[in-house]
Amino acid sequence: MFFEIILFCFYSCTNSLDMLDVHTYKGAVFEHSVIMPENTKEWVNRSYALGNMMKNIDVYQKQAMKAGKEKVDILVFPEDGIYGYRFNRKGVESYLEYIPDPDLEDWNACDEPDRYNNTEIQRSLSCMAKDNELYIVANIGDNQPCSRQNDPNCPSDDHYQFNTAVVYNKTGYLITKYHKINLFYEYQFDVPPERKSVSFETPFGKFGVMICFDIIFRNPAIELLENHNVDNIVFPTAWMDALPILAAIQFHSAFAAGANVNFLAANLKNSSFKVHGSGIYSAEGYLDFHYDNEDVGKLLIAEIPIRNRKRNSYPEPKNMTEENNSMTSNNRFQSLVFRDLYNFVPLVDIQGKRTICHNKLCCSLTYEKKTDTDDFLLLVRLMDSIHMKVLITSKFAYY
Repeated sequence: MFFEIILFCFYSCTNSLDMLDVHTYKGAVFEHSVIMPENTKEWVNRSYALGNMMKNIDVYQKQAMKAGKEKVDILVFPEDGIYGYRFNRKGVESYLEYIPDPDLEDWNACDEPDRYNNTEIQRSLSCMAKDNELYIVANIGDNQPCSRQNDPNCPSDDHYQFNTAVVYNKTGYLITKYHKINLFYEYQFDVPPERKSVSFETPFGKFGVMICFDIIFRNPAIELLENHNVDNIVFPTAWMDALPILAAIQFHSAFAAGANVNFLAANLKNSSFKVHGSGIYSAEGYLDFHYDNEDVGKLLIAEIPIRNRKRNSYPEPKNMTEENNSMTSNNRFQSLVFRDLYNFVPLVDIQGKRTICHNKLCCSLTYEKKTDTDDFLLLVRLMDSIHMKVLITSKFAYY
C-alpha cells in the first residue's frame, strides 16, 4: 500500500478557505471512461470515426446538461475523451477536424455549422456550451493543411495533426485553441512548429490551458504563470499514476498550491492502467476530487474562489544546511525515476528531522512513524532546465 504526502519547501498548505475572498465561480470537471473504437491502427472513413466519437459526445451532452442545471460557469472534459487513444498517425486521421484560428476569425459552429466541412464535433461542443450557458473546455484533434514547398517542417502527408484543447464561451463561440507542446509517446500527433502558450479571459478570471504532460515543462507551465499572469488552469489530461510523486491527485493539487492558482483537472478513467484521479483545487487546498478503481464517469462541481491576479510574494527562504539528528539514516543514494535523477534518503528511526539540500535549495522534514517497522524514504528532486525550474519534494512510504 502506498501513501504520499506533498511537501513544499518553506510553504504550508491547508484545506481552509477562511481567508479567501467571498466571491466565487462554479467550476466542474468530468472524469470520463472513454468508449474506445475497435480499430485504432488503420485508416477508417469519416462516418465510422464520427460514429465512434458521437458515443462519447452523447455522454458529454448529458454531463453538460447536469452542469447547466447546477449553473456551472465552466466545464472541463479530459484529454482523448472524444476519440480515445493508442492510435497511430493514419488511424487517427479521420477523427481530426480542421479548427480555425479564433484569433483570426469569429466562429460559432452551433449557429454556422456549414462554414467548414467535417466539423460535427465542433458543432456539438459549441451547441453544448450555448445550450447550457457555460464555458466548455474539451480535447480534440486539429488537422491543419500545409505545403512542403512553403514549410520545410510540413509532414509528408501535407498536413499537421495536433493534440488540441478548444474552449467555447457561453454563447458557443470558439474563443481559444491550444496545441499540446509536450507529447508523451503520441506518435499520431505533431509537435507544433510554434510552441505557443495560450490563455483566455472570462468574467471570473484568467485561465491558462495545459494538456497532461505539459505540466512538468517550463513551457507552457511557467510561461503561463510568468508571462500570462493567469489565476486559473484548465487541464484536460489522460494521466497515468506513476509513483512515487506522479500520482494525479498529489501532483495536480501540489501545482495549484505551489503556483497559487485554481486548477481544474479532468482525467480519463481506466483504472486497469492506473489512469484515474480528477479534481478541482485551489491554492489553499482541494475543493473536490475523485479517485477510485471503478471505471464509471464522475462529474465534480465546486465553488471556486475568484483569485487576486497579483501572485503571493513568499518570504525569502532561510539559510539552511543539511541536518540529520538520526544516527541510522545516513545512507543517501540517487536513482532515476522517469529518467529524472532523485535523491533518496532512508528514514529509519521512528522519529527525527532531516534537512536535505540540492545546491542552495533545501527542504526540511520533521517526521514520526506509527511503528518502528515502517520503511520510509524521503525523495528530493530539483527539476533542472529540461523541465520547470521548480522544486517539489515528496515523502514516499511503503509498508
